[in-house]
Amino acid sequence: MLKSVVLIAFGCVLLCGCEEGKPAKNDSAKSNGGHSHSHGDGGHSHEGAHTHDQETDVKDDIHGVNGGHKFVLEPAEFIGEWLVSDDNTVKIFLLDKDGKANSPARVDHFELRRGDIVFTLDPDGEDSEGKTAVYSLDDQDLSMAINLGVDVKIMIGDQTYTGKISPVEPHDH
Repeated sequence: MLKSVVLIAFGCVLLCGCEEGKPAKNDSAKSNGGHSHSHGDGGHSHEGAHTHDQETDVKDDIHGVNGGHKFVLEPAEFIGEWLVSDDNTVKIFLLDKDGKANSPARVDHFELRRGDIVFTLDPDGEDSEGKTAVYSLDDQDLSMAINLGVDVKIMIGDQTYTGKISPVEPHDH
């Protein structure tokens, strides 16, 4: 039931974004440094350097080394980066605390939560020690939910890392 509500809400966000040939009604160009965004690769290409006024911003650079969006993890040993591919696969990368490079780890449990819906991500490309910096899930519901905002929980040994991926704000077209 909740998955249906998430899908409907996401559809409404997509449909209400812009009228053809006119800027979005919410004047988001002003808050996005006065530039528009291209959505040619699933909504994740951005033109020009800018910052968003979101709690997920990391050191004035929201774009990660893998082309995704950075988000804060606490404690601050890692920074997260997320992206959604055209085939609905959600990938999350663990970055070093400066957000400059992938930082492989052996993760015991990796989940994203939207309300009471929990999505468990799988390691992608583990090395011989069971470490990887990439965790993914091919799930259409997650690819929509992550744009609406999710909570992040990562367990590595005895340490739990938490974070939030804020909702994606509509962009000018």
